[in-house]
Amino acid sequence: MAGKRNKLFTLLVKISISSAILYFVLRKAGIREVYLTLKEMNPLSFVAAMLLYLLSLFTSTVRWKTLLKPLGGDFGELGTFRLFSLYLMGAFFNRFLPGMVGGDAVRTYYLYKDTERGSLSLATVFADRYMGFLAMITLGLTAIPFGIHKIRGTGAEWAVPVIALIFIAVSFFIFVLKIGKRFTTIKRVHKYFRMLKHSPAVILKAFALSVLIQVIGIVSVYILSVGVGADASLIEYFLFIPIINTLTTLPISISGLGVREGAFVMLLGLTGIPADVATSISLAWFLAYTVGSMPGIVVYIKWRVRNEVEDSSIPA
Repeated sequence: MAGKRNKLFTLLVKISISSAILYFVLRKAGIREVYLTLKEMNPLSFVAAMLLYLLSLFTSTVRWKTLLKPLGGDFGELGTFRLFSLYLMGAFFNRFLPGMVGGDAVRTYYLYKDTERGSLSLATVFADRYMGFLAMITLGLTAIPFGIHKIRGTGAEWAVPVIALIFIAVSFFIFVLKIGKRFTTIKRVHKYFRMLKHSPAVILKAFALSVLIQVIGIVSVYILSVGVGADASLIEYFLFIPIINTLTTLPISISGLGVREGAFVMLLGLTGIPADVATSISLAWFLAYTVGSMPGIVVYIKWRVRNEVEDSSIPA
């Protein structure tokens, strides 16, 4: 009961933070101006961003399948389409039920239903998420030296390095000190990562796919900016988007809402893009990804129905 109250309290805090930041951003940008900018956006750019999001989910599926392959058995036999369905479901839960039922939890649960190996299912989902975060931080750190002159003095130049240090510290506790290794589930997670250490080709492929996923996201934002007539180069988005993505990973908001818009206004403002245009690009990106995740509910309903039919067919 106390756990549910804590979750509800955390969710309310995140909603409050997202609402407060969005209020100040929209007040600065002008709600009417943002609305008009979004209304005049080229619809093809929105569709392209949505399709690129689906492409990034498929690429993420290939990465996950790559991380599953060393386990062999039921894990190795899972098809790409099956895993893509799980990714779609996870994307839907992340977008529409943030802070309540995480997409990673959904993927872990249904992978466990397929393999009946809960600890290893959790380990592969964690590894998949870990590689994505590693690639995001790597791109952010790589981009900073090329644009430090634009973000110096804004505070943004410290955001990625600080988060990177936290990421390294957490990794040290998990993989070197092996915190929680006496618990069976954590012990098996460590065992899975020890196995990955002996598969450098798998790690390199997963990391390369993670970088590609980040690039797809950057290109989608650039296309949306072109759709609203923003005057910024693709190189500038390669500098700013990894920083923005890193900032939105901070667990203080709902799906990054508010934090992302504030970061867009601040960073794109350095290139001369007005606040209303920067806010419009950010919201369009969020909406394109939200619409792109909606097929996940169709997959989820289909699987629930199928599971209920299978359960009812089992004799009592």
